[in-house]
Amino acid sequence: MTLTRTRWAAIGAAVAVTLGAGSLSFVDAATGDPSSFEAFVPCRLVDTRPEFKVGTAATIGPGATVDIAARGEAGRCDIPDDATALSVNVIGLNATSPTFATAFPTGDDRPESSQLNVFPGDVVSNGFDVALSDDGSVSVFNAFGNLDIVIDVLGAYRPGGGGEPGPAGPKGDTGDTGPAGPKGDTGDTGPAGPKGDTGDTGPAGADGADGADGADGVDGVDGSANVSIEGKTAITLEQGSPPDGTTYGTLTPGPLDLTCDDPNAAAIRWSIDMPDGFDFFLNNASGAEQLGPQPVNGISFSNFNPKAEANGSAPDPLPATIDIVPELVCVVPAG
Repeated sequence: MTLTRTRWAAIGAAVAVTLGAGSLSFVDAATGDPSSFEAFVPCRLVDTRPEFKVGTAATIGPGATVDIAARGEAGRCDIPDDATALSVNVIGLNATSPTFATAFPTGDDRPESSQLNVFPGDVVSNGFDVALSDDGSVSVFNAFGNLDIVIDVLGAYRPGGGGEPGPAGPKGDTGDTGPAGPKGDTGDTGPAGPKGDTGDTGPAGADGADGADGADGVDGVDGSANVSIEGKTAITLEQGSPPDGTTYGTLTPGPLDLTCDDPNAAAIRWSIDMPDGFDFFLNNASGAEQLGPQPVNGISFSNFNPKAEANGSAPDPLPATIDIVPELVCVVPAG
C-alpha cells in the first residue's frame, strides 16, 4: 500500500483567493463579495467506507458523481450556515482501477482537472480549498472503477473581508552576500594618458649584421717589382742573444739597403710572408718601428732592418734561424 499526500489550492471557478497581511480571503467571482477564512478543529465530513461510514455518501462508482451537503450539521461537522468555501483534506483509497477524482461546487460544470490520482492499493491524500454551491453543497466525481473517499474539514470561508492589513513587520537581517556574478564584457579602451618621463637609456643592443661591401676605390699608382735586396730573395733571421731568446734579427749585422731600378720611383711598399709562430716588425737605423709602405729619399731605401718575434704558436724548442720572404714593390707616382 502506498501513502501519498499533496496540497492543492483548486477551489472552483466561483471563487478567487487573495492573501492579505495575516489573513486569507476569497472573493466570489460572480458577485465580487469577499470571504475571510475561519479555522476550527478538524472534523470528518464524509467517509464512504462501509465499516467507517460517516455522512450519507457511499462508495463512488465509475463515472459517478456524489453530492455532499456541507453546511450546518453535516457528517461529524458543524459548519457555519454562511460558509462560501471549505478548506479540506481528501483521502482516496480502495480503488479497483487506476482513477482520478475531482471536487467542485454542486451545479457547476465539472473542471477538467483532478485533485486525486489513485491506483489500486494506494492511499492518496490531498489538501485543497473547494467552493460551495449557493445551497452549500460540494460534488465529487470518480472517473474509473470504484473509489472510497474520506473528507476532513479544516476550516471555512465566511462572508466579509478580512480586517485592514496590519503594519509591516520589522526589517529582517540582511542575508549573506551572494556569489559574484559572471564577468562582464570588457569596456571600450579609455583615452591615452599623458606622456611619461623619458626612461634611462637601455643597454646597447647586439652588433648588427655586416653591411654590404662598399664600392671599389679608385685605382692606385702604378707599381714596379724591380727592387733589389743586395742580391737576395729570402732573408735569414738569426735567434738573438741569449740563444733561447724569442727575438730574431738579420744574419748579416746592420740594416739592408733596398734599390728601385725605376728612377721615377718615390717609395717602396713591402709585405712579409712569415713562418707560423712568428710575428714581424721593422726597425730603422735608430730602432724606431716603421710601417710600410715607407717613403724613401730618391730611389734608395736604406736601413731595411726586418726582425721577428716568436709568439705562443712557435715550435718548441725554438729554431736557431728562420727564413722570411719579403715582397717589395717599387712605387711610381701616376702621370
